[in-house]
Amino acid sequence: MLREKDEEDRRKVMITPIQKRQKQIKDHFESLAEANKEACQTYTEEELAIILSFMEKVTMIMDQENEKLMAERR
Repeated sequence: MLREKDEEDRRKVMITPIQKRQKQIKDHFESLAEANKEACQTYTEEELAIILSFMEKVTMIMDQENEKLMAERR
């Protein structure tokens, strides 16, 4: 990744991928997607629905706890 500061607003940083690494990054994410697909294929639709429900609940809990921590810092 290449980080470029905005000359008009010093708070901003533009992040862009480096061209020479794009194939490596693409290959990694294709491999990751395939591995996830294979993992999901070991479960039934009903099991995947339960896993999804659990992950949504855990994500909501984590978001709520993160908000509590951020509020303490203010």
